[in-house]
Amino acid sequence: LPWTGAKLVDTVALATAAAQSATFSFVEGLAYYLTVRASDMAGLTTQVVSDRIVVDSTAPTWLLAPLLDHRAAPGAPRSASVWSNTASIRSAWVVSDKQSGVREVRALAQPAGQAAPSLDAMQLLEGGLAAQGGVWAPNPPLSDGASYQLFVCAVNRVGLSSCAPPLSFTVDTTPPVCSAPSDLLASGKPAG
Repeated sequence: LPWTGAKLVDTVALATAAAQSATFSFVEGLAYYLTVRASDMAGLTTQVVSDRIVVDSTAPTWLLAPLLDHRAAPGAPRSASVWSNTASIRSAWVVSDKQSGVREVRALAQPAGQAAPSLDAMQLLEGGLAAQGGVWAPNPPLSDGASYQLFVCAVNRVGLSSCAPPLSFTVDTTPPVCSAPSDLLASGKPAG
């Protein structure tokens, strides 16, 4: 409300029920509305009601911690601790925030053995990656043969964050070496 030329005459902190008690506690997850009513000396009144306000004092909850998602390589052996691509990671997770919702997810794959990164040092994941993961390009790219820890953190709409337990994995882009069947037959060694 514009307060130009007006002076504050009286204030009421909370609704009547709250005014009857000495303290008032907001309940987590409930919706509240703030009403502002102004009256002038002529008795004219204006009232404005805020948008819905939800009390949220809890960080996002991890329902499924991050894991490597091998759907991109059908038929390939799957391992929770080995990844075969240096340019992108396909990962899955489920994170939720019932009060205010998940605003963003940040992730970082860094060499194993390093301290956990700060939230600001992590890569902001764009698009639909927030709630359930997907394909993303780590920056910097991964190195073949190196071991990493994947850190993933979620931030809700009021700025509270929580991080999933880190996921350890190794990058292996080298296919196995196989002898041709003719080489095995020529050597006289049984296959198997």
